Amino acid sequence: ASFSSFDTLNSSTGDPITDIALPTGQNEYVLPSVKIGMSRSMTFSDFNVITALDFDLLFENRQAFYLNVGRMSIEPNLGSELTYKERVSFRAGITNVVDDPESGITVAPTVGLGLQLSAFQIDYGFASFAGAASDLGYTHRISLQFTLPSRNS
Repeated sequence: ASFSSFDTLNSSTGDPITDIALPTGQNEYVLPSVKIGMSRSMTFSDFNVITALDFDLLFENRQAFYLNVGRMSIEPNLGSELTYKERVSFRAGITNVVDDPESGITVAPTVGLGLQLSAFQIDYGFASFAGAASDLGYTHRISLQFTLPSRNS
């Protein structure tokens, strides 16, 4: 296996402090969030594997059944993509890591498929909307992308 030199460590911040007017006439303030992540790309013959790990750091004192440190909630996400000959991709991951006092630690799995055909790319993704214990159901996402040829071709 050869390890690509394209390994990343990224971070980003969410919206600045936002003032949201609620229908009750009250205001709610949403504090900024920070996303810190890293990825690793590896090539094995005709296969490429990308693995990524990121953390959403929320400073709202939500104590929302995620990992909590003081007023900060930490939401981890882990995923990987296996691509064959830059044509067919399979993706899998976990999100919504919940530490519920009643049911213990649970995670929501995510899976996806991608297919690249000439200038067209179609992707499918499946996830539990809000975790395993949610009544909101599941999310199916399908996207179609068309890439225009460059003028230099």
